[in-house]
Amino acid sequence: MKTSLTSASFSLLFAAMLLVPCAVLVRAQDPSQPAAPETLTATVIGTGGAASGKTFGITININSYSTEGDASVLLEAVQSGKKNELLNTLQSMASKGRIAVTGQVGNDANYIRQISTAKGRTIRILIDRKMSFFELVRGARSREYQFSALELYLDEKGNGDGLLYPAAKFKINKDTNQLELEDYGQAPLRITNILGWK
Repeated sequence: MKTSLTSASFSLLFAAMLLVPCAVLVRAQDPSQPAAPETLTATVIGTGGAASGKTFGITININSYSTEGDASVLLEAVQSGKKNELLNTLQSMASKGRIAVTGQVGNDANYIRQISTAKGRTIRILIDRKMSFFELVRGARSREYQFSALELYLDEKGNGDGLLYPAAKFKINKDTNQLELEDYGQAPLRITNILGWK
């Protein structure tokens, strides 16, 4: 399913990350240096297909936040049109935190962006998706969807909800010259009961 970043149906707004001035960031100091490490716990709910109604817990540990410069570098990687350029660029960045399904080791998150809102803040996370051995050796089409993306909507206490795109890729639409996210044929999963812990 293709989703334009200019459409209200997809709120990740990857390209718009570049348009957020430093003045609207939640903390006055360097946004890449939060006052203290932060942990979020949440429940993920499947919304369609075989995953419909299934739930699992996740933990998000945030040590620092990505900068406007990080967002610019990622956008340039997509615009280059080179295969795996976005993946390689993301993987070359230092880890900003970690995301794990309850009971599992989890994955490093090299891009975590925080933006203030009227009700609190939004956190956008992009990680490189870990693929199974069988997925890789079978040459499945899903290998093109190298990323997982999350968007969290939090109040001032760090509580809220959000969306999870488990398998996605980014590209430039040649007709509209706009950045698009294409997910791997499934609806985004709902993230509920987000609780923030310092």
